[in-house]
Amino acid sequence: MDGSDPRLEALLSERRWLGRLAARLVSDPAAAEDLAQETWLAAWQRGPTEVRSWRAWLSASARRLASVQRRSAG
Repeated sequence: MDGSDPRLEALLSERRWLGRLAARLVSDPAAAEDLAQETWLAAWQRGPTEVRSWRAWLSASARRLASVQRRSAG
């Protein structure tokens, strides 16, 4: 066994996609990076162990976190 974590590998394969999504959800590049990192953290800490589509899970999570950020700022 090579010690790799398939869940981590799956998450990492969506890194660029999540960065683009975060940039579309918030206007500030620094806020987009923060949103992407918060989404990764949520996925790692609370994400399901098996997911058919990480993109669907990450998208829903990022959108929810962006909404919370907008409400907090407003």
